Amino acid sequence: MKIAISLPREEFLFLEKLKNSLNITRSKLIQQAIAYWLQSRKEKELIYKYEKGYRQKPERISKLIGIEKAQYNTLSEEAWQ
Repeated sequence: MKIAISLPREEFLFLEKLKNSLNITRSKLIQQAIAYWLQSRKEKELIYKYEKGYRQKPERISKLIGIEKAQYNTLSEEAWQ
């Protein structure tokens, strides 16, 4: 699908230099930039949901102590060089 956009001159010139240095087309550069931006937004949304859930239902200290003991037991059984 094709779209038309307007950019400030400075941004356009920067993108032109970047696409030339990467040896890719302008379309490919814009596609990659949009894909990166969309992925970044997805990741931020997942982090937000995780943090919100953790604030609503934080782990209990007793559970953390149990996890810590399990980790200690596992590591103490391994041979260290």
